[in-house]
Amino acid sequence: MPRISPRPRIIRGVPRECTCTPSRGHGDQHTYDLHGCGCEDCLTASRRYAKLGRALSATGRTRRRAADPIRRRLELLKERGYTIAEIADQSGVSFTNLHQVLRSGQPTVTERVHAAVMAVPVPPRHQREVA
Repeated sequence: MPRISPRPRIIRGVPRECTCTPSRGHGDQHTYDLHGCGCEDCLTASRRYAKLGRALSATGRTRRRAADPIRRRLELLKERGYTIAEIADQSGVSFTNLHQVLRSGQPTVTERVHAAVMAVPVPPRHQREVA
């Protein structure tokens, strides 16, 4: 039985009027591709994302970054008294994702995870009390 979609079908490359409220906001590639928003901002973001992906691929690069700096940052934050759950709350990255980076030895992480974890401030040695 075919699935009946509540939203109109998106025709690739053709913007349409939008009244949705996506989780990441308008103007994001994720919103266009996965949420199904067809507004001009989301369409432009999707085109920009695809163009960057083609350029990176043509030069042999990737959107991913080395996981070693993230692993070191997580260890430093843990030494200063943070738990993985607290780091996940502050960075907006899931607990499971951070735990996998720390324990599985995966070689790379996404740009989003890298930026989010590196944005968590490292407190001075004696500022944070362990509860």
